[in-house]
Amino acid sequence: MGFFSNLFKKKDRTPALPDTVRQALDRMVSILNDDDKQNALMPVHLQSILLQGAAIDEINGGEGPFGKNPCNPIPVNGPLGEITYLSRLLTKSEGQPLFFHRLGSRQNIDVYEVVSWDGSVWDILYFDYYHKGKTRKVPEDYTFAERVEGITGTNKYVPSFPAGINEAAGACANSIFGVPLSNPFMRNINTSEFVRPADHARFVQDLLEVIQNR
Repeated sequence: MGFFSNLFKKKDRTPALPDTVRQALDRMVSILNDDDKQNALMPVHLQSILLQGAAIDEINGGEGPFGKNPCNPIPVNGPLGEITYLSRLLTKSEGQPLFFHRLGSRQNIDVYEVVSWDGSVWDILYFDYYHKGKTRKVPEDYTFAERVEGITGTNKYVPSFPAGINEAAGACANSIFGVPLSNPFMRNINTSEFVRPADHARFVQDLLEVIQNR
């Protein structure tokens, strides 16, 4: 069973979801775990581009740590591939899911900031989304949940990140599926108490300046 499936078994933490919402969530989960279904949701011109890109585990000739260096980005299938990949990642040490948002892009490489749900792990991950499928590889210090069970972030920039991420993830889900359903357990986490480590905060600011002045 996956991380979230196990949580749904715990009555004291199970969100009360109407049948219509549960059905919409089940449909969303089905799409989030199927690359072909994800690609079918993309605009026709983007589908054409994605289908020309091979489904690979790592960029040929990539340099530096996988996913943590823009010269060795994570290959995925479009913007939805980024969202589903990040929504499946867990920290290796504690098995914590991630909140995430997109800082922007630089030379066709998308840049995401992530933080674990317990606020202990902050990181920057890089993506190349011109592929028809997503990698099975994870960056160092991460692992995969058994499957994606809800969107935990957004491909938009959230200035107050991670505060406001629940609303941003809901808006992201609404733009894709027509229903504002983020992962139901996000609402139980008080992200207003999260504080970026000083070194990480400076790095994020430097990245934003580079992205905005491209």
